[in-house]
Amino acid sequence: MRVINNLGDQSHLNVLLEQFSLADEVYLVSPFLSEDLGRLLHAVDTSRLRAIHLISKLPPPARQQIKPINALNSFYDAFHALPQWSIKINNALHGKIYLFYKNGEPVSAIVTSANLTTKGMSQNDEWGVITNDAATISLLKEQVLSTVNNAWSLSLSDLQNLKQKADDYVRDHPNEGNEADAGPDLTEGLSQRPVGPVVPATATIWLKPIGWRDGPIPISEPWDSDVRSITFGRRPIGIKDGDIIITYAVEHRRLLGVGVSLGNLTRLTADERALQLSQGVLSR
Repeated sequence: MRVINNLGDQSHLNVLLEQFSLADEVYLVSPFLSEDLGRLLHAVDTSRLRAIHLISKLPPPARQQIKPINALNSFYDAFHALPQWSIKINNALHGKIYLFYKNGEPVSAIVTSANLTTKGMSQNDEWGVITNDAATISLLKEQVLSTVNNAWSLSLSDLQNLKQKADDYVRDHPNEGNEADAGPDLTEGLSQRPVGPVVPATATIWLKPIGWRDGPIPISEPWDSDVRSITFGRRPIGIKDGDIIITYAVEHRRLLGVGVSLGNLTRLTADERALQLSQGVLSR
């Protein structure tokens, strides 16, 4: 782990671009964005990327939504040609985290005070840390994604609609200052909806039994949590980060859930395995 800042030659932006060059999947988590986000990240070599995910916020009123809407559209313009892109909105977001993965494995994570803006990345007095610890990176990803599992995911149609509303509002209210606390919520009337995980083109779908014939799990057990650990009798070969796992209850003939693998595989101790067997959640 090392400290990063904007005091010398290695600004946040330089470190960010360096990590982009090492990754094929990136998660950008920042509540505030450069209005011309594509220009800020113009040096990114998109030929190396297969997926990029942006998590930000878009709270009302209208005047405060203009620049974020422009930023989201700029992000789309820069990265929509990738095999996978996504934008999710979390209006409670405050943290700034940037995660980098390669072939489904953690590469690095930046946790910092710096927003994804020109000032935040290069000019302000900002401090953060970068780590290559796989366990820490996986935990950060798990926690970040748990906050947006049912978040509003913006489609191209949503982005175009928001941009049209923003342009119309600016045209119809020419005398409002940029900081005016005025106007409606420009997201009203859009196709806000809970969404499931985005399935990457490289994802494999797995069917996972829970329990066994002589030891079925209690049917009353809840399986609707955002993040859940599941266990295997043997180390699963081939399951990778981003794969889809469909779980079903043996003997009950009942589907339990559909989730996306976060890739955090750990070996159970003998005592943990015995406990799992006694609870009926681990196949023999």
